[in-house]
Amino acid sequence: MEDYEADHMLRSACERQFEIIGEAMTRLRTIHNDVFEKVPEGSAVIAFRNRLIHGYDSVDSEIVWDVITGKIGDLEKFTRKLIEEYD
Repeated sequence: MEDYEADHMLRSACERQFEIIGEAMTRLRTIHNDVFEKVPEGSAVIAFRNRLIHGYDSVDSEIVWDVITGKIGDLEKFTRKLIEEYD
């Protein structure tokens, strides 16, 4: 966590990737809502993206770090399974 907080470039890169994931989730909801409804915490992913985009001046590094270390892996696993299902 300390290394993450100390490295501005790393923080920026991670936040940018979360913005991209959230935007993709927003588009999925718009284009294929039936698929979006299967995504656990899909709305939370979008809300997280919105917080990063619009609250950029008050992003809590601890929350971002918690997502990196505790949540993104589950989303990745689920997404890979979903892609296989629709491939």
